[in-house]
Amino acid sequence: MKNLLILLFCLVLPLSILANIHTFDILVTPEQFYKNVVLDRLGGDSLYVKAYGRTYAIPVDSIRYLKRERSSNAAAGVFLGALVGGLAGNQIARRADGNSGFGNAYGHIAPVTFGTGSGVFLGAAFGYAITKGLGGDQYYPIADLSAEEKRTLLNKLIHKYRADVK
Repeated sequence: MKNLLILLFCLVLPLSILANIHTFDILVTPEQFYKNVVLDRLGGDSLYVKAYGRTYAIPVDSIRYLKRERSSNAAAGVFLGALVGGLAGNQIARRADGNSGFGNAYGHIAPVTFGTGSGVFLGAAFGYAITKGLGGDQYYPIADLSAEEKRTLLNKLIHKYRADVK
């Protein structure tokens, strides 16, 4: 029971890593680029974004594309995978019957250490593979869209990724 509570605590605690604020890079012209901004709202003919405590109004007609980076999940996947794999490997090694030559030759501590280490390594690799496979950067080229299509797409993105909407 104690191990189950520890495992649940360790799984819930790092979920804040996955709850990141969705930021975008917005290209207006090659000379004008907004990096790591949070979409706020549409007002009139402008998209309002927030960055570093300030709000900026970007004319919708001048936006060439938006890009949302999805890179922070890999670190969370490695952390969660290593944690779960290490705990699982430790518990499996502790519950082994001890009849293996490895366990008899090196005592009880070697199989537990080996099980924990193997679990950490395999769990981290598995967590990385899963979270990296969830997708890369998302590009939204909107320069060639009509005004109504731009507003529709931007409204969808604002509703989906705005920090205070969930």
